Amino acid sequence: MNNQPFNEPVRFMLHSTLVRHVSNTDAALYFLEHKWPFEEGEAHENACRICKQVMDGKGSPKKARDAFVRALEEANLDVVEASLSAVEASRRRDH
Repeated sequence: MNNQPFNEPVRFMLHSTLVRHVSNTDAALYFLEHKWPFEEGEAHENACRICKQVMDGKGSPKKARDAFVRALEEANLDVVEASLSAVEASRRRDH
């Protein structure tokens, strides 16, 4: 299995103060299989399957990232989507 990087990390809130960053298929699959603190739903199972397929060379990292985000949303976790360009734009406005 080959780890595949995401084009942009997935950032999400775990509990009320902890922001997690997942930037590749290996980290996503590890979180899904070993750190998932919720009941496993359909999106969770789908994300595990897709991450494994992508790591086996059958699919794109974007597909795995999207499936991971859907699993987080199914678990009602807040996904923080902030692209680097949005962060840079915010910084420029503040100066």
